[in-house]
Amino acid sequence: LRPQEIREPGVAPRDRGDILHEALEKVVALRKGDWTLGREEIQKLALEVVEKIFAQRKAAPGPRDGYQKKALGEAAQEAFLALFAQLRDSGFQPVGVEDFFREGALIQLPGRRPVRVMGKIDRVDLATVHGRRYVRVVDYKSGKASYDLEAIREGTDLQLPIYAAAAQEATGAQVAGMFLMPVGRGDK
Repeated sequence: LRPQEIREPGVAPRDRGDILHEALEKVVALRKGDWTLGREEIQKLALEVVEKIFAQRKAAPGPRDGYQKKALGEAAQEAFLALFAQLRDSGFQPVGVEDFFREGALIQLPGRRPVRVMGKIDRVDLATVHGRRYVRVVDYKSGKASYDLEAIREGTDLQLPIYAAAAQEATGAQVAGMFLMPVGRGDK
């Protein structure tokens, strides 16, 4: 006897965000700094990447497969269009995707002792402007998310500031920004 997990047909809702994250990771690696595609080419690329990822998943075939692939494809198209626009128009280029700071980043908060934190950042971008290096971090969010400046001030939502501090430590560049990028929101 060999016990095996029984998988529900199709893509589980929690896997939807994982698929979109993976699609964005793959397109960054695939494009290697070339963000010049037109709208239709970007949309076609998104569908191709999602199709490949969907086929690689070990999910049992289900009656909603067509619908799920279509919904994931549409979400990926929207995310890819935003990604290409961000990178084409900003001068930033990705230097890390799903980047881990395994060794930990030393975070020093004012009036506090240093703390070493570990984790991963969805995307780290670098730009050089007038000889100075700048870094920005991008966190993909497939669920509900908001950026609350007051929560950051109060110290109750420190994910993005910690990511920015870790990226600054890793690159030696000045932090230019920290962003939430919605991907595939909704109940599709």
